[in-house]
Amino acid sequence: MKKLILLLFFLQIFRVEAQEKANRFFYEFSYKPSKTSSELEKTIMILDIKKDKSIYKDYQLIVNDSLANKAYNDMQKTGTFNPPKSKKSGTATYIISKTYPSMDIQYMDNMLNGLNPIVLGYEEKIDFNWQIKTDKKKIGAYTAQKALLNFGGRNWIAWFSDELPFNDGPYKFFGLPGLIISIEDADKNFSWNLAGNKAIMIDENDGNSFLNNLTSKNPKIVSKNLFFKTFDNYQQNPTASMKSELSPEILNSTMPGMNVKIGEFIDQQGDKLKSYFEKNNNPIEK
Repeated sequence: MKKLILLLFFLQIFRVEAQEKANRFFYEFSYKPSKTSSELEKTIMILDIKKDKSIYKDYQLIVNDSLANKAYNDMQKTGTFNPPKSKKSGTATYIISKTYPSMDIQYMDNMLNGLNPIVLGYEEKIDFNWQIKTDKKKIGAYTAQKALLNFGGRNWIAWFSDELPFNDGPYKFFGLPGLIISIEDADKNFSWNLAGNKAIMIDENDGNSFLNNLTSKNPKIVSKNLFFKTFDNYQQNPTASMKSELSPEILNSTMPGMNVKIGEFIDQQGDKLKSYFEKNNNPIEK
């Protein structure tokens, strides 16, 4: 018993040492999902700023990831699969990281490759040509200054604050002498507004999850052109490669705990993904 307690003690020490401090900034992201949308949709995005990098992602990914892990663990115990229920799917499935101080950008997204999901990504270096203006105003608790930018085929109006001494911002944006706390394109298709922040501890050993897959050190890195070509093909038929690897016997068998065949279940999930991609056809970068 003493040896077991000692082992658990050292495991706990290892877990604490694996944790890393970070500043988490919450942004309200408003966007038009399609080019014909008349109304804006909203979600919360987060920017985690650590010592050597930042990670930008949809906060809902963290919520959904927790629900998916619970459903998987429950299935292992009971033998019955109950699809996780969430009030909201993730708006953005991608994750963007910036390495400090070089500000090299890595864009990663998750896609099915047969039975195994893979993380596909590309890397790029962006030299943002900001025009810093003299205009200032109070945004929440911070004094902010105006800056203009042309990027991705859109004109952007940003407000940054040197009271938050971070050379960073939401999405791919960075390069101002203070954190970007508000940014919007001139046509009002997309906007990010800082909604809050807090200090957090990030656990680098937090299980094998979807979110950890996206933040893993070994994504498949390809050229930016090949990345978008691959994803365009994937969005046309998201589950084609998965079905091609399953035998007719498996496809015609019943999902555990559900009155539906595995092939039909895969088709249903594929239709949902395809519908989502069709409804979200207004990219930030044209």
